Amino acid sequence: MSIRIALAGLLVAAVAAIFPAVSAATIAPRLTLNQSAGTTAGSSPATALDVNFTPLSGVGGDLLGEAGGDSVKNVTIAFPKGFMINLAVDGGACVVASTPNPSCEIGSGVINGPSGKAVSMYLIAAPKPSDIAGVETTVEGGAPLIGELTLGTSPEIGFDLSYSNLAPGITELQFTLNSPRLPTSCSPAESITVGASSWQGSSGIATAPLTVTGCTALPYAPTVTATVTKQPENSGAFLTTTFTQPAGQSATSAIEFAIPTGLKINRVLQPCFEEKPCVVGTVSAESLLLPSPALSKGTLTLGGTLGVSASGELSQLSAPVNGVVLTMSFPPPYAFSLAAPVDFSERTITFSGMPDIPLTALSFTFTGPPSGPAFATSCKPGTIAATLTPQDGNPVSKLNGAVTNIGCPAPKPAGKPKASGSLTGLAGGRPKLQLRATHGSNAPNIASLSIALPTSLSFKSTALVKHRVCKGAKCRTSLSIKGLSLSGAHIAGARIRGGKLLIAFKSPTAGVSLTARGPLLAEKMLPGINAKQQNAGALVARLQITDATGRGTVVSVM
Repeated sequence: MSIRIALAGLLVAAVAAIFPAVSAATIAPRLTLNQSAGTTAGSSPATALDVNFTPLSGVGGDLLGEAGGDSVKNVTIAFPKGFMINLAVDGGACVVASTPNPSCEIGSGVINGPSGKAVSMYLIAAPKPSDIAGVETTVEGGAPLIGELTLGTSPEIGFDLSYSNLAPGITELQFTLNSPRLPTSCSPAESITVGASSWQGSSGIATAPLTVTGCTALPYAPTVTATVTKQPENSGAFLTTTFTQPAGQSATSAIEFAIPTGLKINRVLQPCFEEKPCVVGTVSAESLLLPSPALSKGTLTLGGTLGVSASGELSQLSAPVNGVVLTMSFPPPYAFSLAAPVDFSERTITFSGMPDIPLTALSFTFTGPPSGPAFATSCKPGTIAATLTPQDGNPVSKLNGAVTNIGCPAPKPAGKPKASGSLTGLAGGRPKLQLRATHGSNAPNIASLSIALPTSLSFKSTALVKHRVCKGAKCRTSLSIKGLSLSGAHIAGARIRGGKLLIAFKSPTAGVSLTARGPLLAEKMLPGINAKQQNAGALVARLQITDATGRGTVVSVM
């Protein structure tokens, strides 16, 4: 039985609730830790525990189980969150082995003081389906003790090691865990707790603080990606959001992630709030300290009360919605659940209270209820945003990841931009240039233009006039171009370089039209050629059209 609630303090009521006593307490365990091998957060130094039970008057018997007075019967050691035994030793073979293997040894020590009997601790297969693993403690010259390693979930998620029905006569347990992983949270409240009950029903609890240092020096560099898989029969789509992280970093305490752009929430989710919660997907995780299938079969359940009209579109709610939660649940033996509020207006899901387990991968796959996919996709390129909070107390990490679309039609190739125009007024000495440029089909909008004139015309830099306006200490500079009119865009900047007029727009545009005349546009007569000859079949202009991605295309206007 988990004794995690005892971490709040040595309360008589808590002791009675955990180990019911039928007589006055005669068990008074004491716990001492030795962390001389190291205390660095996330590291794996040897950690020694000395659990001493106050000798009881009249106790008889020995480790072989001879009858005597009252004695320790049950012992449970509750490790705090983040204190983990490596269960993936030998590729996870230890936790399915029926007998001890030297490669599966996790600790050693003695029973009943320095002159007592030597013990070695090995990971073996779980004694019960609800156990994570078994711990066979071999005793020199005696019968082995079979311990149960379970996952405690109250008030936080951590490992519990329990021994039941111990042989009478045990007064002290001393053992050193070879390489447990220390938490990545340096909270001073982290403690190891021991609870014990005797054969005659008395009970007691002891705690010892676990020292953890260096949390703020831990690296933290998680990443997020998403995959949208369009279903072939309709526009429905499955969504998989995956977080990855290298080993040796701080674990994560909270995850907030958004529904990627380009997805719409389907109305098939509506009954989950009006009737009963729906299983809408799966969740899986991987850790270098856990056997590979340990956290591979979790489920995602959506439920709660929307408190809005059933006719309201889930994706168009204008205010935060209370009472809607997404719950991720893992089955035994790693059984724990976390509920995340869902905000449909912000399109975010937030899991808090994540266990201090070093996860190299965490994936949420949203398939939807049996009635259909959870999302509809437009197959447009998108991104996913997330905010992750580390266990170590450092600032949050804001992430943006790419979204991969699967099953969507191949995007049409981007067409080239087009341009048209005319050049008039040369015969009368009043040239007028008119140009129209549009982006290509399925192509980004136009960000800038570079206009080159035929040899008979030129741009005059004197037509570009800068204006400086000041209000108090604040000044603003604007630009006007005499002889230029523009529609479809606003000018952010312009200059004449190498005889070309370069115009940048404040924001990319699908199409732009411009007219240039004097004083910006001036005519120059070439020797031996009259105006009519210059105008006949001449080049109007050569444009370099640059789109929002920076790709430039040269187009000639005849």
